[in-house]
Amino acid sequence: MRESPWNDRNYIEEYLLHNRKYDSVTGEEVDYLIKRFNLKKGMRVLDLGCGYGRHSIEFAKRGMRVTGVDISEEFIRMAGQKSQGLDIEWINEDVMVWKARKKFDLVINMYTSILGEVGGVERDIMFLKKIRDALDTKGHFVITTLNAYRQAWMGNEKFNPVKSEIIWRWAGKGKIYQAPVRLYTPMELFHMCKAAGLEITHVYGGDRPGDIVKEYSFNVKHIEIILFGAGYYY
Repeated sequence: MRESPWNDRNYIEEYLLHNRKYDSVTGEEVDYLIKRFNLKKGMRVLDLGCGYGRHSIEFAKRGMRVTGVDISEEFIRMAGQKSQGLDIEWINEDVMVWKARKKFDLVINMYTSILGEVGGVERDIMFLKKIRDALDTKGHFVITTLNAYRQAWMGNEKFNPVKSEIIWRWAGKGKIYQAPVRLYTPMELFHMCKAAGLEITHVYGGDRPGDIVKEYSFNVKHIEIILFGAGYYY
């Protein structure tokens, strides 16, 4: 089994340093999503791959009942320390093993967390089915993931166009982690979501922290694909 970096303090410290730029836009992103999906106080939000809880905590501050799931024990510990007194259930578990025991009005999986990282198309569809199972009948989902078109357009030497994947690699303080990350096109994601029982309603593109609120029309040069959708009813 491949060793995971998500409980390595050295890796997490570097990750947090790199991701501080995202913290300043979190409140704006959450306010936008609340308005976009007409969320009211007391509604349920599920944050899959919640990390150290930056979105979960902001949703809870605005009156939502939140569940955050992450594989990293260290991230869940940090999130718990930051959220005392808020209505948040923190779950330290591999999302691919975890099962929803509640229904949610909004499910988020943001900033290329989980999708593309769990072992190929079939397992990614399994993950999408978990989102479907967690959604209330009128619930919505938000997913952001890396754009395969951009890697091909840029001529990224690390991008394998046959497998549509890049090899993520981190080295530091005696440890080396590496793993394949599967990248998708919007059309692939449409088919995968349909197979999982989800319907994509909007596709946007983004390059910088906070771009989700801009609703940019997607193009091949965008770094991320931003998906909005709901449960698909046959």
